[in-house]
Amino acid sequence: MAGLAGLIRRCWGISDDAIPENDKIVVVPLGYTLDNSGALPDASQKTARMAAAIAKAIPESEIFFVPANVLGPEALKTEIRLRLRILQAEGVSRSRISFLRVGISSTFGEAWEVLSYVLGTIRMHYGGHVNVMVIADWPHTRRAKKIFELIFERAMNVEVLARSVEGEWDGNHPAVKSSRSWLIGNILHY
Repeated sequence: MAGLAGLIRRCWGISDDAIPENDKIVVVPLGYTLDNSGALPDASQKTARMAAAIAKAIPESEIFFVPANVLGPEALKTEIRLRLRILQAEGVSRSRISFLRVGISSTFGEAWEVLSYVLGTIRMHYGGHVNVMVIADWPHTRRAKKIFELIFERAMNVEVLARSVEGEWDGNHPAVKSSRSWLIGNILHY
């Protein structure tokens, strides 16, 4: 499936934006809640790892994530704990990681919360131009970037960038019935 996924990704026209080196950057690894066994799906783990790699490469970066809230408050706490564990294991200082303590159930909600964070916290301390790097699995990248651009369109001096990961899903995730139906559904939807 990874070979087919890579082919569709290339045909679909998803390309990763360059990582700016001299600007303030807020890295937003999108989340996909927990699977039915209480673990983070591969896509969530990979977005967190890519966010950590960017944060380590760019000293002026911060990571801000918005946990999903579709499985209830205990799952929310578990998702936050697991994502923090990955980011810190990858070498990101806890002081550079922020997150919303309540969950959101849509990409629009994530974008609004990130906008609030960028306009409030980041601009207050740093001012100037800010890049927001959205990281998602490849079927969601283009859609997520467009949603963030829509929400951020009136925010001055903010540029929305996106990068994708080749996250795998399994039948144990609540959003997935089967890998094939998930892939076909996302291709038709997006």
